[in-house]
Amino acid sequence: MSADLFGYADQNDHSIFLVEFFDGVAGTGNLLGSQTLDSRDGDPGSWSMSFTAGTLPNFQSISDNLPINTASIVFSMTANRTAGNDNDGYADNLSFILTYDHAGATCQLYAVHDDGLNDSQLFTVNPDTLEVNALGEIYENHDIEALDIHPQTGELFAASGDNTPNKGYLYQVNKANGQLTNIGPTGCKEVDALSFHPNGTLWGWAQDCGLLTIDTGTGKATVILPHNQVEVEDITWNTDGTILYGVENLHGGHHPDSHGEDEDNSAKDRDFDQGVKLWSYDYPSGAINSVCDDLTQSQREIEALETLPDNNLLFGFHGSDGILNAGVVDVQNCQLLAQETLPTVPYNDVEGIAWSTCNTQCPVEEAELVAKFEWTEGGYVFEKPEGNDDFVTITGNAVSGTWNSEIPMSHIILKGGTNTGTINIPDQNSGEFSNTVIPVNGGGNIPAISNIQFFGCPIEGDDSNNPNVGKEIMKPVPGTPGGFAVGGIDNT
Repeated sequence: MSADLFGYADQNDHSIFLVEFFDGVAGTGNLLGSQTLDSRDGDPGSWSMSFTAGTLPNFQSISDNLPINTASIVFSMTANRTAGNDNDGYADNLSFILTYDHAGATCQLYAVHDDGLNDSQLFTVNPDTLEVNALGEIYENHDIEALDIHPQTGELFAASGDNTPNKGYLYQVNKANGQLTNIGPTGCKEVDALSFHPNGTLWGWAQDCGLLTIDTGTGKATVILPHNQVEVEDITWNTDGTILYGVENLHGGHHPDSHGEDEDNSAKDRDFDQGVKLWSYDYPSGAINSVCDDLTQSQREIEALETLPDNNLLFGFHGSDGILNAGVVDVQNCQLLAQETLPTVPYNDVEGIAWSTCNTQCPVEEAELVAKFEWTEGGYVFEKPEGNDDFVTITGNAVSGTWNSEIPMSHIILKGGTNTGTINIPDQNSGEFSNTVIPVNGGGNIPAISNIQFFGCPIEGDDSNNPNVGKEIMKPVPGTPGGFAVGGIDNT
């Protein structure tokens, strides 16, 4: 946002440009934050008939991230008279621009390294080149233990453990420079795990509280399941939001935080004297099951866990000096599919990881409505856009089902009652869906699906072997020469 703001001579008359962000429509609900430009912060007394717009000393600007959960924005421009008969608060060229953070959409892995007892270094890993880069400066005495990315907004969040003055705090992370913004305390002392459900609800695990949901606006946590003396190192939801996985390092009689043997000795790098176990929490039933009794055959302590787009699990080992260890496991048979060791890397104690899923063929910001289906008692019925009825086929009911598409999809929006949930499906031509991605209603129940919207992009290229290349999403509307069906988000 920016503006030319000024007053007159040496008077205190001034102008203020205020922008406020609310989580309700038309400026209702909770105030999530605000930004202010004030002529008194510039050169308030330089009124002149010949000043140049957009230049100092009268021009002011500020940029920041849009607060999460923003539903409406209220703009206020005021001129304030403090003396005399005339109001000499002036303003011109007011501007407010929202832009998509393309840098934040980059396909990469975000992680946090525990340096010593409680210093935290954020870093990124390029999944194609395996290049590792620091993300900002090291945060001393912060003890960041967990990371995850909001599935709809792409915003990165972090949480702290107990070796810090801000015990169990929730933070937002700037993905461009690693800057931490303090959101607030969860009410628990040691948050070791974060994972977003596909419906946008943030879940966590705190060693002193148990399984949690966390308000991303305030940081306040609500306990879903008490801890029961189990130390869960990290958690992650599957892509459908039906299973929450948790990894536990089993300890041989010592306190979980004591780390057992000497960690500086890679041969004794064990905080799992009795193995590493993978648990599952079924949603919404709440049933708990053991998935893998000896995950990765007890090679190393696991401290970080994340779900990949194919529902395999990516995990980070606690390594030795100069080595970063990571692996992928198939949860269907508990088999280690791949393991990567990056030598000469200074980040060996990975406490949390977050996978930034992106669509290479069809970025979300470029996607358009391909097909919308309404649920009836007899099944799903295509509604619009006109002419697109053969692009997507659905099999299922108002709770779950499968789908196939002629072109890669970007994401699906499911509606139930007044709530909506999003499934990100990067470059997929088929998949599953479930109403578990839809937030619960006022009665605490997951609503049945009332409609489904599929979003995708045309495929560009000249590959004659691919019948979908060059295919347009929007087909010509019958009776409208040269016209195309229009796609867009539909909340009806």
